Amino acid sequence: MSSPPPSKRTSRIALSFALATLVWGTVALWLNSDGQSIIALLIYIYGGLAFGGLTIAFGIWLIIHGIKARVAIARIFPLPFIAQSCFLVVVFFGVSFSLAFFARLKVSSAALQSAATRVKSGATLQTPQRIGLFQVQEIDRVNDTVRFIVGSVGFDDFGVVYSPSSVPPKLGEDSYTHVFGPWWSWRRSW
Repeated sequence: MSSPPPSKRTSRIALSFALATLVWGTVALWLNSDGQSIIALLIYIYGGLAFGGLTIAFGIWLIIHGIKARVAIARIFPLPFIAQSCFLVVVFFGVSFSLAFFARLKVSSAALQSAATRVKSGATLQTPQRIGLFQVQEIDRVNDTVRFIVGSVGFDDFGVVYSPSSVPPKLGEDSYTHVFGPWWSWRRSW
């Protein structure tokens, strides 16, 4: 039984590797889009190092193999390799610059604002519950601000805050980062 030509074998390897990258990248984007937990960061960092390093090594191998075989430079990289490389860039920017979190908050903002309005009017909402795309663990109200805990990192909690009229109040070692409009990301330290 003869082995397939190198170009078909290379394409199969590239496709398999691209699919593995797609699975890792999707998990990394989803886990890091609700804030940042230790496990999500570890999956992103170590997976990114592994897939990024292997992509660079595979790219170098493709270039060397292509030059030896006198293949035109435009035909050296199979389509799955190009798609995978682009997806790695999307994952890097999506996680490193919190774009995945921003997108998840943007999509969830109407549902969160509705929940915040109910809490501000005196309603008590059951937790944990899914509000928009976030699994909310705890909701608390401080004056005109409603805070939603969506995850934890060690002893610290993180979440989103709806504060339409001012900067959210700092309690203890709380820290806030403005995201857009009345929305803030929040880290509560103990």
